[in-house]
Order: sequence, then structure tokens, then C-alpha cells
Amino acid sequence: MKAYGRLVVRAVTRGMKRLAALPRHAGGGVLIYTALAAPVMIGFTGLAVDGGVWYAEKRDVQSIADAAAVAGALELRRSGAGAVQQAAVSDATTNGYDPAAGDTILVYNPPVSGPRAGDTGAIEVVVRRQAPLFFAKVLIDKADTIAGRAVASIGGNQTCLWSLSKTKRGAMSVSGGSTVNLACGIFINSDDDEALQESGKNSCITATAIRIVGDFSGDCVTKEPATKVGTLADPLAEIRPPKVDACDYVNKITVNKDDNVELLPGVYCGGINVVAGGKVTFATGNFILNGAGLNIAGKSTVTGSGVSFYMTAAAKVADNISIQSGAKVTLSAPTTGAQAGILFHMDKAANSNITHNFSGGATMTLDEILYFPNQGVKFAGGSDAKATSTMIIADTMTVTGQSKFGDLKNSTVGSNQYLTTVSIVE
Repeated sequence: MKAYGRLVVRAVTRGMKRLAALPRHAGGGVLIYTALAAPVMIGFTGLAVDGGVWYAEKRDVQSIADAAAVAGALELRRSGAGAVQQAAVSDATTNGYDPAAGDTILVYNPPVSGPRAGDTGAIEVVVRRQAPLFFAKVLIDKADTIAGRAVASIGGNQTCLWSLSKTKRGAMSVSGGSTVNLACGIFINSDDDEALQESGKNSCITATAIRIVGDFSGDCVTKEPATKVGTLADPLAEIRPPKVDACDYVNKITVNKDDNVELLPGVYCGGINVVAGGKVTFATGNFILNGAGLNIAGKSTVTGSGVSFYMTAAAKVADNISIQSGAKVTLSAPTTGAQAGILFHMDKAANSNITHNFSGGATMTLDEILYFPNQGVKFAGGSDAKATSTMIIADTMTVTGQSKFGDLKNSTVGSNQYLTTVSIVE
């Protein structure tokens, strides 16, 4: 608004000087005075019109700068600094930036001014446009330039447990002496008065932030939840599932006690069962469980790096992810490709009565996102999720029996491409 204000002040000052310069008059001199004053008075009238145009132009230029800064920041996250300029200018053009009409744009990464100067995760955009002159040209010869400036910054996701159910009571529940201790946030989308339930001796929930569309019950919930907040859409609603081809493995794959095998990516239509004492290494790639589940029994050992498990809509109630007591599981998601960052992904059209179980004293390191948009997840019986990089997005969540989640402060999932946020900070 500074440029707009300067234009008005400049025009008014010029007009007042012209009025002050008019000669004194008497008698018939009134006609002369009126004739001389008329252009100035017309100029003041026109100034009101031009001022409205300048105000509209200022808003337009600011909107262009805001959109360009956001586009640049998103491209910075996706492709790196080399693609920022083109993305910002392209978006600005879509929103009305016109170099042929004299508009100019400057894009900086990092910003060169303001509180975010030097911040490599921020984009500064300055758009300038010559203010138009109509009636006010009687008072001023040339209008100043109108400028819009915006700085957009990339922010990592700070919520690691999402319950997506819109109506269920106990959409997230903690009981039986369970402890949920998170260095990140919880979001519960249910509008029920007990959308979050904490109960039972020694049960507690601790998180950096807890937001609930409805309300909660319980005596050991920290920080104090923010209740009656606005709903949020499923953050992964737009993710596309992998293509499901014909079955590579028609029958159930069973890894018996003392077996030590490597399983290859492909379409598994009979499921995978790891018996107690079995050892499995999942080779890097996508494992599609088509109408099938994954069962990992206690005292088995399972590892895999760069793996993603997709469960199709054909899954039956018995087709779930089940990690049982005493299993040692270390799995991490791919870092590139269409399924980057997704460790477990169930089709949202799959049976809503399916519950995925991570239970019974299992030792788990599950890196990246566990996504069950229409199903429930249960951690039970002393599960110890050493989940430094885990986010769970599910319809409902139940935590019981001395279950613990690890410290997520240094989580890499916070900057996952699907969950990155960009906001205007200046």
C-alpha cells in the first residue's frame, strides 16, 4: 500500500500548489478564477477515480506476487533451486503478469531482504507495474510504480498421527496403561464429543500439539487439546495407487522356521506368511497384496529397504498387516518414484472392517508413512515402535497395553513430498 499512498499524496500536493498559485480576485475576476481553478478541481475529482484504480492494481500485483512465491517454493521442494525461476514466472503469467505491458518480476532464492533473508528454504518475489493515469494526469505527469512483494517458505509436516474418521467415538483411544509420547502432533477429524478417549490407570498421551474437530475425555492428555477445530481433508487423498497386474504369486508364500529368504517385488495374490523363527529380506520395490495380507509371527526377523506394500480393494476382513509378539521388523519406504515415502498403503475402497495389528512386544522400525484411509490400526500389548520416521494416517487408532512410540523429533517424514506445506510468511 505504500506505493498507492505515495501516488495520492503526490497528486494532492501538486493540486494544492496549483490552487495556491492562483491570483487574488474581486468582482468580475471570479470568472477568471473559476476558469483557472476548474482543471484543478476536475483533477481532484479524477483523483478519486484513479485512486480506486490504483488500489485495485495494488491488490492485483500483490496477488500475482503471492501466487508466484508459492509456486516457486513448491518447485523448490520438488525439483530444486534450478527450477524456481521458471515456475514462479510461469505462475505469475497465469495470474496476470504481463511483461509486454511493462510489468517486471524478480525472483530470489534465498530472499535478499526482510526477516527471511538468506533462508534457502524460502522464495522472495517482487512484481512491479506502472500505475495507470486517467483523470489525475491534470495534477501529475507520471504515476509511481506499484509493487507487490511476497516471501513463501517451505514447511515440514508436524503431525504424525492422523485419524480420518469424521464421526466415530474413540477415533483415537489410549487405555490399559498405554503411553503415547510424541515429539510431533495429533489430528483427529471426528466431531464426536469423545473423539479422543484416554482411560485406564497410568495411560497418558503426550504430543507437541493435539487438535480435535470434536472433543476428548481423559485426565492425562498433554498438551491440552485444541477442540472444535476445523476439519482437514485427507492429506494423501490425491495419491495414486500402483498399477495392479496379473498375479506373480498365486498361492500363499510361507517362510518357515529357520528359512532365510529374499522376496522379490511383484503381485502376491495368496498373501505372505512369515512363521516364527523365519527370516525374510524384502528386495527394493513395490509389493502388491491383491486380496491378500501380510502376517509376521513372533520371533521372526523381517527387513527391507526402499519397499512399499500396497493392499488392493479386494482385501477381505482377514487380509491385514499383522506384526505379532516378539517380531523384529525393520522396513523403510522408497525415497523416489510414485510410491516415495509410502511404506504401507491400503486402497480406500477396501473393507472398512479390516484392522491392522502391530502388537505383542514387537520391535519395529517403520520408516515413513502407514496409510490406511478407511481402516483401523491397533498397537497393543507392549509394542515398542522405534519410529523415528513414522507417520500413521488411518480411519481410527487404538493403543493399549504399555505401547510406546519413539521420539519423532528428527523424523524425515515431516518433509515428505506428499505432506510438505508452503505458506506466505512475508
